[in-house]
Amino acid sequence: MKRLLVSALALAVWTADVAAADEPFEGSPLFERRTDPASGVVSYLLKPGRFAFSQQGTYFTHRSLTDDGRFLLFSASGPEPADAAKDGGKSLWILDIAKGTAYPAGLPDERRKPSMWIDVKFDRLYWICHDGFFVEDLADPKTARKLFDLPANYRALGEKKSHCMHLTLSDDRKTAFLDSVVREPRKWVQGSLDLETGAYAKWSESYYELAHGQINPVDPTVGLVALQPAGDKTKAANMPAGAEYVTHAYGCTKPGRRCYRMHLVRPGQPVEHVMIPEGTHATHEIWARDGKGFYWCDNGGRPLSGVWYRSLATGRCERIVPHPAAHASMSADNRYVVYDRSIGIDWRGTTWRVGFYNRATGRNVFIHTRMDALVPQKRPSRRHPDPHPHFGMNDRYVICTLTSADGKTSIVSR
Repeated sequence: MKRLLVSALALAVWTADVAAADEPFEGSPLFERRTDPASGVVSYLLKPGRFAFSQQGTYFTHRSLTDDGRFLLFSASGPEPADAAKDGGKSLWILDIAKGTAYPAGLPDERRKPSMWIDVKFDRLYWICHDGFFVEDLADPKTARKLFDLPANYRALGEKKSHCMHLTLSDDRKTAFLDSVVREPRKWVQGSLDLETGAYAKWSESYYELAHGQINPVDPTVGLVALQPAGDKTKAANMPAGAEYVTHAYGCTKPGRRCYRMHLVRPGQPVEHVMIPEGTHATHEIWARDGKGFYWCDNGGRPLSGVWYRSLATGRCERIVPHPAAHASMSADNRYVVYDRSIGIDWRGTTWRVGFYNRATGRNVFIHTRMDALVPQKRPSRRHPDPHPHFGMNDRYVICTLTSADGKTSIVSR
């Protein structure tokens, strides 16, 4: 097992309580067992190089393992590119665990930079591209079909740099949220698509970067977006009046400073700036699956760092995990939280650990106690290889990317 610890970047899936009959990875020729040397947690690693040089997990806002345990969405890429402007040919793939096969997700000309959402309940894949809005059945990728062309009022906004950063759908699969980036004049437009009629509704727009958009899974009239840090004077000049704190929009750790990281958007209403407790910092926000609130991470190593939750109804904020975290995912019943945190100095490809926290008991277990750095600090990765842990298969598994020293990626399950 030592080779797995030092020679693979893997997507890890782990659970504490899964019956043998429900274990799709045990005995599979696609996976290898690995045991964390400190915690003793057993995981299953998609064999390095099985489908690509690097096999990597999805972003934490997307569940990637279907409820029936058959399909897994992952990123495939080549070696770390020498050109800093490239990503190693990264593309999304679907792994059919039952058949032992994998194939590119979406249309061939759209698979490199898709905006996709996997329907883990009904084994479908939705995506948006310049040619329209599509859906396919994962069991038969040849069934890909266009639901509708992009509507005229959406196209009239202007040429898009992107339709959305992370495609998200409401639980009833009737509404998709878009945080579109218009090239000229540069602006960020929030809105929704009605998947039954194909109609587009513009909610709001800004001339500063509101991204990471996510629709409330239960109430499709509320979206959560995040302000990206102002990286140049143009962005700073376009900030809202009174928003002095623009060069680092994530925190309000000093008295009197306001946090402009998180925003709520609704059709036809002003953007709502979400305030967080003083002395804390906010990044990597996500809706709770019941839609009653959302949570975010504070990875600063301060006394109030951890995972925080805000009630949508009352606005009350509470810390739900008392451990610093960079990304987090909560189970559907809000009892368990899985999170990651870099160890020491942070850079793309640094060392990481992944924790599992029981809110009822306060018990914390490290699923992966220490991952080796993927690349040296002086040469950060272009593949965004953070662990990004999240739940899968009806919350019986935890999925994350596992990093190691030789620059490869793969997938681990338990």
